[in-house]
Amino acid sequence: MRVLHVIDGIGVGGAEMVLIQLLEGLQGRGVQNVVLCLTSAGVLRDRIIASGAELVEMNIASGRLPLLRLPRLVWAVRAARADVIQGWMYHGNFAATVLRAMAFLPSPMLWSIHNTLKPEPSFPAVTRLAFRMGRLLSQRPRFVIHVSRAAAEQHIEAGYCAVNTVIIANGTDCAKFRPSAVLRQEVRDELGLGSDCFVIGCLARWAEMKGHANLVQAVAALRANGKPVHLLLAGTRMEAANPELMALLAGAGLTEHCSCLGERRDAERIMASLDTLVLPSIHGEAFPMVLGEAMACEVPCLATDVGDSALLLGDAGIVVPPMDVPALTQGLERLLQMTPAARAALGAAARARVGDLFSIDSMVSAYLDLYRAAETVPASRKMG
Repeated sequence: MRVLHVIDGIGVGGAEMVLIQLLEGLQGRGVQNVVLCLTSAGVLRDRIIASGAELVEMNIASGRLPLLRLPRLVWAVRAARADVIQGWMYHGNFAATVLRAMAFLPSPMLWSIHNTLKPEPSFPAVTRLAFRMGRLLSQRPRFVIHVSRAAAEQHIEAGYCAVNTVIIANGTDCAKFRPSAVLRQEVRDELGLGSDCFVIGCLARWAEMKGHANLVQAVAALRANGKPVHLLLAGTRMEAANPELMALLAGAGLTEHCSCLGERRDAERIMASLDTLVLPSIHGEAFPMVLGEAMACEVPCLATDVGDSALLLGDAGIVVPPMDVPALTQGLERLLQMTPAARAALGAAARARVGDLFSIDSMVSAYLDLYRAAETVPASRKMG
């Protein structure tokens, strides 16, 4: 089987990491993947190539309509000789639909959607256009894959087709993400943090939707109440070179009590060093991979009730309402008040849950089953 994946760009985000994991998993099951990237593959280029996938980068400026590149795009789609075509996110879904039609291909097409819609996200204009076009064209793909129940329900409510909706939760690599006393001490030594320091981590890019401001307020409140906690932030633009972040920390009195690590490729090491991971998102999350990864490391998690975070955590973590700083603070206090043994038991339960229900193997199997199902659709329906 040959699968063509169409995606706008490949940054270090949840959907992009799902694509990477899927490429790696499918390669081991005899699937040949081709990735058509409208912009560039960025820092994940090497990992895509290492997965065995063919990579085609068009280097179109982000947000531009690629009218002059259409002939080359159509040629690339035909050259992929794909048995199945899959779009990734709104831009990739729309591009896959247009290019498949222009190439006159009978190959079945799937879409994938990796975000929720409530509270209403502030999409850029080009993304709003892609979302609206998706709503009009959503009956065309054989399947529309959502990574969470919340995402599926909200898109159907917004006018997306319901009959071809499928839910495949993101998977977690429990072999890569696992508890490690050695890594815990290594990272703490690197950061100058004692083994008994209570470290609150948040691994998320700098974006308003991620709710960093609320987390900073909650941590400042804990310190004001005499709790000697330390905040660790990692992700794109979570670094000293970000003046907005530095102003936020300075205003809360946390400059000396926060480690800003920027974008990292060793998330498994960072996770292992934490006492708790917090995902304080305001909106936009569907099925956050970062929660599953922390759970696999036996790190107790606290998340806002956005997307399927509550479903992922179950009773193995703490869930609070979004944009509720007092509730966020109280949730952190609950974790602080637990005995080390109680926190360890919560972490162990979290790893067991993610391993049993949301493993990477089960995710890859679900995608492969869906590709096979799409191939069995009669030819008369494949273009619809």
